[in-house]
Amino acid sequence: MMLRARDLRVVRRAPGRGEVAALCGVSVSVAAGELVAVLGAPGSGKTTLLEALAGLVAPEAGEVALGKDGSHLCWGAGEAPPASARRRIGFLFQEPERQLFGATAAEDVGWGLGSAGGDLARNALARAGLAPDLWEAPLASLSRGERRRVALAGVLVREPRVLLLDEPAVGLDPAGQALLWQEVDRYRTQRGAAVVVATHRPDEVLARAARVLCLDAGRFAFQGAPDELLPAARRDPSLAGLLPARWRLRLALAAAPDEAPGGPSWARAALAWLDSGPDHSPPSSAANRS
Repeated sequence: MMLRARDLRVVRRAPGRGEVAALCGVSVSVAAGELVAVLGAPGSGKTTLLEALAGLVAPEAGEVALGKDGSHLCWGAGEAPPASARRRIGFLFQEPERQLFGATAAEDVGWGLGSAGGDLARNALARAGLAPDLWEAPLASLSRGERRRVALAGVLVREPRVLLLDEPAVGLDPAGQALLWQEVDRYRTQRGAAVVVATHRPDEVLARAARVLCLDAGRFAFQGAPDELLPAARRDPSLAGLLPARWRLRLALAAAPDEAPGGPSWARAALAWLDSGPDHSPPSSAANRS
């Protein structure tokens, strides 16, 4: 299912600043089976973009649409999305507390699913990696990472066709992050879900993304394939802070002077090491579209 947004403008009230344009006429489309990464500094508009795509905030201008051609279910300025569109969208909030309301993990995930809710909830919790002895524990007793897993299970259990993930890896240990990306990959490749991930931790995301959108003050400072981002950061230093740490190291090493002009240097040796394997070099766009 394709997700498409055109000319979205969202105004929010900021303390001490009055009304501020959080999105300034941005457009984006995400095809079925595609993952798009949204990068940006805090306050750049990443969360607002995801909330506008999900229909959680109504834009002052523009429209959002879902469908095989991105136009079947539409809503625009001041409108809420149709119920059939909301059922197709799964949204993982940056703070899991914003979407958890049940007394226990099993109750929260199974809410509204009818007589099969218990089995579906347990299956989703297992996929999200929450230990079985915590399924009936009070949510208040769980750690932030455990609550994040419950929130993820609550999204997965409804089998959405669009996944909108806001800082999904925050609070998860390495095993939890691996499970998260395993499920994201499954939804994207097996179910053909359109996926949008907003994050300031781009390492895992860029390896999966078909395209990258960099937001700055509600506008796109960059749009392109992941392997185009590093060259763009060389031209525009404002993008450098959004890169993974290894990529920022590449920029610094490339700018380092040689100890001996014309001869090998520590900087060139380090760059050669960074280029020596797929774990170190920037992803290629061809690999990301598999």
